[in-house]
Amino acid sequence: MIVITRHSGSLLLVLALALTPGCSREPASEGTAAGQDKPALAQIEAEPAQQAAPAQPAAGAPEPGQASTLSPEARTAVDDALAAYEQLRAQLAADKTESVTEMATQLERAATRAAAVIPAPLQARAQAVASSALRLKDTAGKNADEIRSSFGEVSRAVVALISAEPALAQGRHVFECPMAQGYQKWVQKDETIANPYMGTRMLACGVKSGWSE
Repeated sequence: MIVITRHSGSLLLVLALALTPGCSREPASEGTAAGQDKPALAQIEAEPAQQAAPAQPAAGAPEPGQASTLSPEARTAVDDALAAYEQLRAQLAADKTESVTEMATQLERAATRAAAVIPAPLQARAQAVASSALRLKDTAGKNADEIRSSFGEVSRAVVALISAEPALAQGRHVFECPMAQGYQKWVQKDETIANPYMGTRMLACGVKSGWSE
């Protein structure tokens, strides 16, 4: 605040600046109150606002528009496996555990077919998806918590596959649930959270995550 007073015909400029810890500085209001003298001896120039730095992608995030290294045949096979995974995720998000055996079987078969046609560096990751889907089948008939925990290992393998072939991330989202038991990430195509670990009791629980394993 700048206060100007008149003393013995001269102007005495008193500059008082008070900063309260934890508070942001409010910009000065435009105009002055009636009868208040305007500062005549000093002009305060506002500091130019700093431009916000562009957001950096999360660690392990695929680069937008990154080209696929897969052949059309291999891409179709992997997309089939990821589609089977998405169906399984949606069933668990809707608390429909009775179809786990069927959904896990479809995923295992699709991932096995994908492993046979994709490049060697990715084969082990596709096989891991198939193996984890096979283990998930063994939980059929058990309680929902065990099924969801086993599904977490399927999700771990899916995230690892996509992180190794970032073009697969296009049109897909990865979320994380801090309340899930075991592995906490999952993948889905819809950007609106539908949590397969919590189901309908806490369907929207979760946060956007990164593709790092």
